Amino acid sequence: NGTDAEAHSLTYSYEWVDDTNTVIANDTGDSATLDIATYLGSSLSEGETVTCRVTGNDGFEDSATVEVGVPVNHRPTATPSLDQDIVATGGTLTCTPNGADGDGDGLTYSYEWVEGTGAVFATDTGATSTIDISTYFGTDLSAGETVTCRVVANDGVEDSVAAEVSSQVNNIPVINPTLSAGVVATIGSLTCTPKGTDVDNHGLTYSYEWLNQAGTTFATD
Repeated sequence: NGTDAEAHSLTYSYEWVDDTNTVIANDTGDSATLDIATYLGSSLSEGETVTCRVTGNDGFEDSATVEVGVPVNHRPTATPSLDQDIVATGGTLTCTPNGADGDGDGLTYSYEWVEGTGAVFATDTGATSTIDISTYFGTDLSAGETVTCRVVANDGVEDSVAAEVSSQVNNIPVINPTLSAGVVATIGSLTCTPKGTDVDNHGLTYSYEWLNQAGTTFATD
């Protein structure tokens, strides 16, 4: 934004300067652009002020040097968590992003829900994200499959690195009950053995209903 009282054409030279007043790059032209990623981690760090120092020349002499600076953004982070390590086939799973930002900026979040093959089967935005497993069970998800929540935080300047956390869809337990007798005496007793198995090796508990021929429950245990 240079001006010259004699209307001479101006040329410009630029110095890009870090917080220590060290020149990290030079340029000339009508404008100068610095690729922050090229210098981040070497000459620049997150939160550091980067300054553009400009000198104009009208062909006779230099102008006073003027500078302007802006801070390098602290890139937000997300460390997501799920409310269950193993989720029932008819249950829900909630993903909390646990975002942080070094500048204290307000964060927004986007979510991808990913099945075991790596395919995205649902997306969402908001402070948290919840999926109903039964909605996707049998199509995108199956028993024993890993389900992953992938989160990206945004501070209004840039996205965080995507972060993931996973849970497993429960394997439904199986029972093959047997009775202690094929025919029971009117003064006898009848024992039901559940013979339950579980692929995940979870401890099983059992509930029983005793039904008559009409299908009416007459006892529970």
